[in-house]
Amino acid sequence: MRLSDVIALYRGKLVFIERLREPYGLALPGGHVDPGGTPKEAAIREFMEETGLTLHGATFLTERKWRRRDPRYSMSKTRVYVGNANGKVRNEKGFTKVILIDPKEVRLLPKEQFAFDHASILKKYFEYDT
Repeated sequence: MRLSDVIALYRGKLVFIERLREPYGLALPGGHVDPGGTPKEAAIREFMEETGLTLHGATFLTERKWRRRDPRYSMSKTRVYVGNANGKVRNEKGFTKVILIDPKEVRLLPKEQFAFDHASILKKYFEYDT
């Protein structure tokens, strides 16, 4: 399964979604790469769908691939992009709620609070960002 995830800053805060369906937890916005599409196109599209925000300046951060990184699939690969967001926050009704968190606070959250392997992706982001 090909996926894309996004780490974005909006007004100085990191953008997360709270998953309202299994698997629960805080997650980076993102989703499936459409057939014939690119991971970057998917990142931009899914970010807008899940948050209502527009992603700008998306740059590649890392790629993750292994079994069970996402419990919904036996194998998945995600490309992670970093960028800035603007616009008006909008929840994806019934699926997700947008959560904005100061980056300093994110560093203090337990990894169990995050869905998928997003805690380890954020660790990589903070290593890159410092």
